[in-house]
Amino acid sequence: MLNVESNNELAKDLGELYENKVDSDATIIVGNQYFSVHKVILLARSPALVVQLEENLNQLHVTDISPRIFEKVLKYIYTDQISDLDLIAAEVLEAADKLRLHHLKELCEKSLCQSSNQGNIVEMLILADRHNAQNLKEYATECIIEDAAYITGTEEFKNLEKTEPALATEVLKKAASRKEKFVNILL
Repeated sequence: MLNVESNNELAKDLGELYENKVDSDATIIVGNQYFSVHKVILLARSPALVVQLEENLNQLHVTDISPRIFEKVLKYIYTDQISDLDLIAAEVLEAADKLRLHHLKELCEKSLCQSSNQGNIVEMLILADRHNAQNLKEYATECIIEDAAYITGTEEFKNLEKTEPALATEVLKKAASRKEKFVNILL
């Protein structure tokens, strides 16, 4: 399992602050869970959350992230650490994109690239496109092009052509462009 950790004193101290909730000054409600937070920490790490908190009088309801994932992301905000990323990378990527946590999003992209395979590469492409994860999108596109004979015949790719034709066309155009460049080299 991929555990991303930082072995410095600051991360340890902020982790204790996260756990103890001493002097917290705002609350984020996710599902039926309440998370006490420190706006100054969020200001440094996720300004998008601070803006939302201030607009809502220091209490924010988050409805589009599960409590389990939000807790992982919040702990990352405080400590720069996230455990078991390989098991939850897709969900964390979505949350990181929404909260504009660019470094966490990059970590998720790396994890998803490492865990991709023929069976999930189309899903990775869709996820990457939906959350503007360029590295993951380029990787997924390359994987599809390399194994185009197989992947374009799968139900997943056929479904992609029906539900997101522009994305499927983008991949196919890139494959055709590559083939054209190769043919021109041979001529």
